[in-house]
Amino acid sequence: MVNALSKKIFDYAIEWKVNHIYVTVFEEHIGLISLLQNYGFKRYGVKNTTNGAELVFLKDFNTLTGNIVFDYPIINASSNKWVLSVKPEYHTNLFPDSILRTEDSKIISDISHTNSIHKVYIGRALDMPQIRVGDTLIIYRPGENGPKLFHSVVTSLCVVEDIRPRSNFESERDFLDYAAMYSVFDEQDLLYWLHRPGPEMHAIKMTYNVALPKRPNLKALVEQAGLDREAYWGLHQIGDEQFANILKLGNVYEGVVIH
Repeated sequence: MVNALSKKIFDYAIEWKVNHIYVTVFEEHIGLISLLQNYGFKRYGVKNTTNGAELVFLKDFNTLTGNIVFDYPIINASSNKWVLSVKPEYHTNLFPDSILRTEDSKIISDISHTNSIHKVYIGRALDMPQIRVGDTLIIYRPGENGPKLFHSVVTSLCVVEDIRPRSNFESERDFLDYAAMYSVFDEQDLLYWLHRPGPEMHAIKMTYNVALPKRPNLKALVEQAGLDREAYWGLHQIGDEQFANILKLGNVYEGVVIH
């Protein structure tokens, strides 16, 4: 619940294009203070009120520290950029703020992976080992019905917190502890992916930074953003100019992506 509330605070800050936000909290609220500090709030001062002294914590949206969670929701413009496909049946429960207008809001579950800033994606794309911590992921939702040119869209921007191949997990329990809370899969499905033969599975932990105000479709991505229609849309890397074009097409506030 606190995680979901924190995300809403950041979402409103982006929507209103602010450079700073501040929160006041009483000193005895140790858990809340720890959460604020984890997401980049720094103690700024003390506010004296009729109820006593409140600590003032300030979040600066103009600087990057290199700590992905601390910098959230700001994205490093110098990072590598990847288009990552998430199937429609998983997309909106994992990225609820990126729901399409054509979808029924009842499909969104009130569970941990839906409400959280943090997400875990399980995949087996051949280029996945090239992804690095700090890379930007542009979430692509393939179309279900009708021509893909018009029904496939990019919806969200995320940042890689961590990426681990199957071989990095010491046991099934180790993998489940890592992935279960923030994945759309239940434990049985996760174990299926863990043991499925073929290309090595990777688990990507990411922050859910931005839901695009507008969702450019595949036609716009190819014709206006300069992406390659013949690329493998499950996962492929794009350049800075293509990424900048996506930001413009998606009406993303420019202050979200900084150097």
